[in-house]
Amino acid sequence: MSGGDSRLQSNVIIGVFHQVLSLLINMVSKYAVRTYLGVEYLGLQTVFGNFCDIFTFAFMGIGTAMMYSLYRPLALGKRKEQAEIYQYYRRIYRILTVAVMSIGSAAVFLVLVVVHADIRVMEITGTYFLYLGSVLIYNRLFLEYYYIMADQKRYICCLVMSTVDGAALVFQVFVLKTAYNYSLFLLCVLVKNIITYFILHSYIKRRYSHLLQEEEMPGTAEQKEIRKNVKDLIIYRAGNVLVNSTDSIVISDLLSTATAGCYSNYMFVSMGIQSMISSFFDSILAKIGHSVSLDGRDKQYSDFLKLSAVNIMVNGITVIGFYWLVQDFISLWMGAEVLLDMKVPAIVALNLYLTGIRQTTAAYRQSAGLFQKVGYIVLGKGLLNLVLSYILGAVYGLMGILTATAVSSVITLYFYEPYMVYRYFGKSWKPEAVYQIVSGGLTYVILRIVGIPLQAMPAHSWFWLCIKGMLCLLLSLACFFLFGAVLSKIIKKLGEKQL
Repeated sequence: MSGGDSRLQSNVIIGVFHQVLSLLINMVSKYAVRTYLGVEYLGLQTVFGNFCDIFTFAFMGIGTAMMYSLYRPLALGKRKEQAEIYQYYRRIYRILTVAVMSIGSAAVFLVLVVVHADIRVMEITGTYFLYLGSVLIYNRLFLEYYYIMADQKRYICCLVMSTVDGAALVFQVFVLKTAYNYSLFLLCVLVKNIITYFILHSYIKRRYSHLLQEEEMPGTAEQKEIRKNVKDLIIYRAGNVLVNSTDSIVISDLLSTATAGCYSNYMFVSMGIQSMISSFFDSILAKIGHSVSLDGRDKQYSDFLKLSAVNIMVNGITVIGFYWLVQDFISLWMGAEVLLDMKVPAIVALNLYLTGIRQTTAAYRQSAGLFQKVGYIVLGKGLLNLVLSYILGAVYGLMGILTATAVSSVITLYFYEPYMVYRYFGKSWKPEAVYQIVSGGLTYVILRIVGIPLQAMPAHSWFWLCIKGMLCLLLSLACFFLFGAVLSKIIKKLGEKQL
């Protein structure tokens, strides 16, 4: 096995392990907050998280731009160019940290307006600043994280973060169980993020010492290109944040913070599934980026079609599993009293599907550097979602807020992003049209078929939930293999006509 293939295998395996462990850690953490402090604190934590996502979205955008800038220098072994790019992004991160700290601090007044809970104002204020500080430290370590990831060594970051997160969880639960204090809980999170940052920074200093020895910056043309990519990706991330991180704020504002806490359980499961799938794509993102830098378009397009076929099955199985299992899971995890109407998992499953089915096109869009072609559309999608959430939420309540996300997604980015990637390949959009129509219909049909035995099978314990989950997985796999063979042939034939 070559070095690149070995790193890819490590990235995928350890990346998935890290994601599973992170989900388990967050499960225990949320359960501890719910048990020892109550559902209002769960909602408060969700609102804090959404506000901080809004203020720190630029960190993620800069990280993606940094990876794109590094693919070619890393692939060609240009150490001086790597160091110049790293130092330039380091300067950007410092400026951004100060800006986010200032804006985030001023936003405490908005937090106090939105939160409707029986919690003292001083406690809300103090815990918000602790939460903001921990998020700033966490996002600051992305400078090291994205460089290591661009070098196809994401597994290093995953091992470090898994170890520190696991150890920190013990202290977090102990603090909640003995002190019933949310401030001490968040202090543990802050210390955990500081430790993770110093470990990754030490690894960079030891393994990539040439990055810190170079003080020169990229040339004027390169800096201009970097700033352009950063701007486009920040706009893109801003739109994503307005879609993914405002629902709980709107729910807390229009309904109650407790309702936002109940809804956060569904989003936790949904985001967990998305992060599992994203972990796989993140693990191969650098590989795709290096392929974009070195391989021809025909080779890239062939790999793209294969990955798209796999994504249909993976996305379909996760959406079906979420829809039929999430109510039982939350009931066993948090208690039946925090369950919401069955319409909620239905619309969350739809949003999960709309996001997951575009994973392949999103991966190639990022790796090919097509930032400027989609950023403003995503921002428009986010603004539309925010406006529709308040309008529909005021009329239809919770379901109106959730429906706004699906509507804004379908009428903006859902069809444009694949079209843009196919234009990059110089191919017709026909295979993607077939892909979207057939995969959506196939997923819905299999969801209904799988639901026939699952609806008659209640899960009153974790054991029976596991049995139900295994049955759901096996039935979904069988159906996708049965029906998916036809779909794969259709996509392959359409793709071969264009190669």
